[in-house]
Amino acid sequence: MRILRKPIKTISKEFFCLIVSSFFLFRWLKPNGNESFASCLPKFGVFKNQHNFNSSFSTWLKQKGNGFFASYQLQVASSLLLIAYCSLPIISKAQNKEYAKQVIEKLCSDDFSGRGYINDGDKKAAKFIAETFRKNRLGSPTIDYMQNFGFQVITFPGETFLKIDDIGLEPGKEFIVNAGCPMVKGNYKIVYIDSATIDNTNAYELFIKKLNRRTFIVATELKGKTFLNNERAKNILSNLVGAKGIIFDKQDKFTWSVALQKEDFPIIYIQKDAIKHTMLSLEINIESIPINHQTQNVLASVKGKLYPDSFIVITAHYDHLGKFGPAIFPGANDNASGIAMMLDLANNIVKNPLDFSVLFI
Repeated sequence: MRILRKPIKTISKEFFCLIVSSFFLFRWLKPNGNESFASCLPKFGVFKNQHNFNSSFSTWLKQKGNGFFASYQLQVASSLLLIAYCSLPIISKAQNKEYAKQVIEKLCSDDFSGRGYINDGDKKAAKFIAETFRKNRLGSPTIDYMQNFGFQVITFPGETFLKIDDIGLEPGKEFIVNAGCPMVKGNYKIVYIDSATIDNTNAYELFIKKLNRRTFIVATELKGKTFLNNERAKNILSNLVGAKGIIFDKQDKFTWSVALQKEDFPIIYIQKDAIKHTMLSLEINIESIPINHQTQNVLASVKGKLYPDSFIVITAHYDHLGKFGPAIFPGANDNASGIAMMLDLANNIVKNPLDFSVLFI
């Protein structure tokens, strides 16, 4: 099944933004002139993840004190201009649209399972990127270009079934669930809530009496609205009223994510026009499984000609949403296109080294 893929029309602007926005200069990480970049890495958790690195770097800056900013403010500004200036020749040479399209098609193919946490999709993508770095003769801070770490994540490897009345809906295309959806299976009644019911005490109390663990609430009309009694609406949307779950129908566009832990109740999102009548009942079977997933960053480097211990860091994430049952989320824009640009840029920088070293993550 193929969904959510967007055609690649132009990549010039994205390519420029990648260079301008995703570098980081490491010149000031060294406390003295004799310390190498490699010896600085452990202070920041060797980039265990972007959040940890940002936190460690912020802590280090605080330890340097306010004088750091006073003395280095001009140097920082000058370095930003220097990086932009040095990158312009690379930008003009590096863009190879045909190569970028090939990489995007490769990363978005079904073999990579959406580069998520089912069928080793992320590992296959990491291996492809590492092999490309190795083929183009980039160095790496690690032996195999990999930096391993793990985390818990919610996956949907099995059944993702939903039928509204007598109409079966296609997962990923006509419906999705919240990323942390708990396992849910069975037949349920559907009830509707609207703004008039929220602000009418008698109507609201009658509605609450209808709810139990065998009901789903269609709460589409409550989203983004203000009521005389907002607390009632919050209780409905947070499912503090004892229903099995919540439904939001008439959705123009699906936005999904990855959850690290299960949520308290299922939320079903139904595509606009998938169901055109008033819904009465549903049959559902969602298999969600938390796993302790082992994954990896991919690191490669090109040594600078004049300042080998000063680094420009260029980053792009390669993982994506993976699969929701049989549905595959290829992730062309998020972020196969960024990886394609990074690989193309790395290939050109290794052939035309900069004065500063460059680290690709």
